[in-house]
Amino acid sequence: MTTTQRQSIEQAYEFAIDHIGQDISSTQIWQDYINFLSSQSTSSLYDDNIKVNKLREVYKKSVLVPMHGIDGLWKSYEEFEVNQNKISVKNIISEISGKYQITKQLYRQRRSHKEGIISHLLAKPTSKHTSKEDDQHAKWKTFIKFEKSNVFKLPIDEVRSRVILAYRQCLLCFYHYPDVWHEFCLYLVECGLIEQAGKTYEQAVQAIPNSLLLNFAHADFEESRKNNEKSTAIYENLIEVNPSPLVFIQYQKFVRRTEGIEPARKIFLRARKHPSCDDSYQIYVASAWMEYFTNKLEKVSRNIFDLGLRSFSNNVLFVQHYLDFLYDLNDHINIKVVFERVLETLKPEESSEIWARYLQFEYMYGTIQSIQKLESRWIEAGVG
Repeated sequence: MTTTQRQSIEQAYEFAIDHIGQDISSTQIWQDYINFLSSQSTSSLYDDNIKVNKLREVYKKSVLVPMHGIDGLWKSYEEFEVNQNKISVKNIISEISGKYQITKQLYRQRRSHKEGIISHLLAKPTSKHTSKEDDQHAKWKTFIKFEKSNVFKLPIDEVRSRVILAYRQCLLCFYHYPDVWHEFCLYLVECGLIEQAGKTYEQAVQAIPNSLLLNFAHADFEESRKNNEKSTAIYENLIEVNPSPLVFIQYQKFVRRTEGIEPARKIFLRARKHPSCDDSYQIYVASAWMEYFTNKLEKVSRNIFDLGLRSFSNNVLFVQHYLDFLYDLNDHINIKVVFERVLETLKPEESSEIWARYLQFEYMYGTIQSIQKLESRWIEAGVG
């Protein structure tokens, strides 16, 4: 074997160790790597020292991974050190034996949490999941939570690599689950691995392109990095391939934050004209509240609610929002106007919530005469 070939194989092992060397079942990879290093012949004392130091380095890393067969690797490591120097072996071993004992305890807990997990479970869309997938999904969540817990206060980098590995292995089984992708991305951001988080968001959206959760989270992530053009592209793509009132609402909020009031209003106008929002009262409510709370423009907000009332006077949810707005203004006159206008359009079987709120309003602010008059109307309406 040439030097170049040996280095290539060694790099391949290092690559495998870096990516899956923290797995609870990675023992064979570590053992094969050690066997490979041990089998290399040397032609000088210098080369022999390099070989010994490399073996010692790999052994020390391997016995600190909480994995199956760790006791066998430890025994092999002890024999290795004895063969190098019987006199100083105790001092060398003692430097790492305490960490090894902690690793053994961690292994037992890790094994307990990993039991019952089917690592080769076929990835199915969420629409085709069964109780089996639900059970496995919960087990993976529990295992990842354990990996994050760092009960033995291990180095942060070591814990981080295990958590990232756990997420990637979980995604092999739950590739079509937005929550797993989203939690993984949030964890990467939390760890400060921003570039990796960005790539993972892109992988997530590619895996589940219609997921609003992942697309919105991706847009927020890019916005936080001042990549507003990229966020804009995400929203425009959603409008093209997966339009909905919620997409326009989120887009409007984003534009309000990054471009200002007028550009945000243009998104509202686009939403009103878009077929996906024909029956959506939500875009009116979201825009009105934005004008009121964010822009501090009461008159504009009122105009939007009035505009929405023309189309949604028979929509109880919209009416409730409009009433909340008027209550916040303490505008009793227009509160009564809205109550009266809406009760003219609603069918009796649809109006019970509005009647209840109207009565509550009169009980709180009306006279005895207005209360009795409204109660009589309520009885006559037969709402019950």
